[in-house]
Amino acid sequence: MHLAIQTENSPIVITVPHDGETKVDGAPIRPQVQQWTRDYGGDHRDIGSRACAEACADHLREMGLPPTLIVFDLYRGQVDVNRGPNKEPFILPDEHGFGQAYENFHEAVSQTISLALEIFDRCLLIDLHSFTVPPPQRKIHDVVLGTNEGETCSLHISEQLCRSLGVRYRTGHSPDREQGISGRYRGGYIVRGTTKRFQMARDTDHFAAIQIEKHQNQTFLDHPEIFGHDLAQSLLILMGERS
Repeated sequence: MHLAIQTENSPIVITVPHDGETKVDGAPIRPQVQQWTRDYGGDHRDIGSRACAEACADHLREMGLPPTLIVFDLYRGQVDVNRGPNKEPFILPDEHGFGQAYENFHEAVSQTISLALEIFDRCLLIDLHSFTVPPPQRKIHDVVLGTNEGETCSLHISEQLCRSLGVRYRTGHSPDREQGISGRYRGGYIVRGTTKRFQMARDTDHFAAIQIEKHQNQTFLDHPEIFGHDLAQSLLILMGERS
């Protein structure tokens, strides 16, 4: 299935789509990633995001609010679950079963959200990423939140999370021209697609989806569990306010 899933009964779901290390021999690399490699080098994984998510989940579990964690372990250069099916998330013809892996990921996310809404009457989806800032951008934020400009999450929820994380990190929303944050991290297909599927719950503020991007500074690369712990604390505050 190319999925690692820790299933819990909780209103929190955490997804990690871009830290997968599994590369299929002989499978082509998507043109977008080939271009990134030519321009910037590297392999373009969201390095540290899985370790961060696992640390966040461990801390939430210790505090009695265990999230479901869904990690996609295929390399994003070969299949990207954060791109819509009409955005070429993998190269056709599909000779390696990438289409099924893509569908399995999104089906797991949808089923988990449905169960959370059924049991708890609310669900918060956190789609966790990490990022580098290629030149010539110089204004670097530690954390960038993406809600497609409020479409996937109410302003109250995203602002509360921004304030909580902002105690220790320079945190902002994408886009924000005044802070120099582009629309690059405004929220991808995972948060936008799930919001459309659960639009009724979103309209009544029972469902929210937030893409969280953490800058890959040296501290994060060496100790992603630190941000994982801080994110867990912020989520505990947020969910406490919403209870």
